[in-house]
Amino acid sequence: MLPINPKETAVNHPIKSAIAARPELSLALDAESATVRRERLAGGRIAITSPKGLHPRNALLVEAAAAAAGSHALTVMEPDGMAALVLRGLAPERRVGLWHLDLFHLERAVDVARQNQIERLEIHTGSELPVLDESPDLIILHTQIDSEAGLTLELVRQAHDRLAAGGKLLTCINNPRDQWLRRQLEKAFGNLTLFIKSKGGLVYSCKRTGKPGTDQDARPETRFYVKTVQVKARDTELPFETCYGVFSSDGLDGGSHALLDLLKHPEPCRSILDLGCGWGAMGILAAHWFGAERLVLIDANARAVEMARRNAQRHGLAERTEIRHEANLESLAREAETGVYDLVLSNPPYATDYRVTELFVQAAARALRAGGEAWMVGKNNPRLEALMTAAFGNAATQRHWGYDVVRAEKG
Repeated sequence: MLPINPKETAVNHPIKSAIAARPELSLALDAESATVRRERLAGGRIAITSPKGLHPRNALLVEAAAAAAGSHALTVMEPDGMAALVLRGLAPERRVGLWHLDLFHLERAVDVARQNQIERLEIHTGSELPVLDESPDLIILHTQIDSEAGLTLELVRQAHDRLAAGGKLLTCINNPRDQWLRRQLEKAFGNLTLFIKSKGGLVYSCKRTGKPGTDQDARPETRFYVKTVQVKARDTELPFETCYGVFSSDGLDGGSHALLDLLKHPEPCRSILDLGCGWGAMGILAAHWFGAERLVLIDANARAVEMARRNAQRHGLAERTEIRHEANLESLAREAETGVYDLVLSNPPYATDYRVTELFVQAAARALRAGGEAWMVGKNNPRLEALMTAAFGNAATQRHWGYDVVRAEKG
């Protein structure tokens, strides 16, 4: 293990620094919320107003951004874009981009930037970090080690490959006793510096040595790892491709299993719409069973969309399948998409304060033809049946394998 050089530590504990009388940068996150909490970060240089206060990991990244140098920065997997706003707000001449797998988070970051009148942020999404016209000299990575260690490891390696010579990666972990992330960074970069240490966690700094493709530890361009899982539903067993960074990447989740086990198709069933399709298993299996002529799969996650596309092609559905990468189902607002689907399927995400569930239910009600059916599944989600009843005028719930499978018919 490489030693951490305390002489190179940029910030020991900036929260304990003297609070400045007037911050250099004031930012608001969800400024219209009735609950307001104000925080001073980076020795008082930055004031942030938010409903519940920043998550400790986000606060660490804001501290890191305030102390970081560089003329071209890219933030990676930030849920709200605050570090990017700090980079741009403290140095308006700096080129700053944001990358995220999920369009929901990118749109949220754009909205927060607009609220704070911070402009000219570059927005990126895709299955892996972008290869830009000019390599960034700073990448700030928001980790998800508690649930996505595999994805974090892939992004660390991709950040190494995308950085300019001499560029730095800053990444955090909300574990002051971390050893795992430290080992992975040392392995990828060959060097490591403790950039910030606080009770809330650590921020590490790693430097890209040499030019891409010429240094001793050069590797081929890093791709993300794709694996194959077997999905058995009813009397069907098919292989599907998945990857880190998508929901339930190790196999079909219990909610989708429960819905598929109960699913009955309306007559006719020529067109199927899967909202929040993930890697496409529900929609593809339904199309396989019911002989649908048209299948539309929509998801906000770039990797989910790519996996869904691969799986549709793998199972001979490519010519009759449309894959859409959307955060707010904007394509379904078109008149041509109104009342044209026979069956809508969805396993809405649980941890979104019902926002996505409501969006999906309303979109399903608009997209279905008269007599078409919506099937959705939730777990301990009492609002799902209520939302579907309000949208359709009817809803029936079956408790199956610990999940609530809700069916509604468009009158």
